[in-house]
Amino acid sequence: MTRTYHIVPSVQGKWSVLKGGSDRAIRNFSNEYTAIEYAKKIADKEAVPLYLHRKDGSVVTKISEIKI
Repeated sequence: MTRTYHIVPSVQGKWSVLKGGSDRAIRNFSNEYTAIEYAKKIADKEAVPLYLHRKDGSVVTKISEIKI
């Protein structure tokens, strides 16, 4: 199974970075941009996919397609 990372909105209005299949956040951020920056570094280093999610859980985009 390929490892993945996910950026999801949390109930507190913050953004969380999670490993695929985990319910526990690796780290929480106060804004989406900072969460993307952090998660992108991890995903790029490990050469794995990174996904950004909406509040309903659906995937907005695969982050590797976004240039920061």
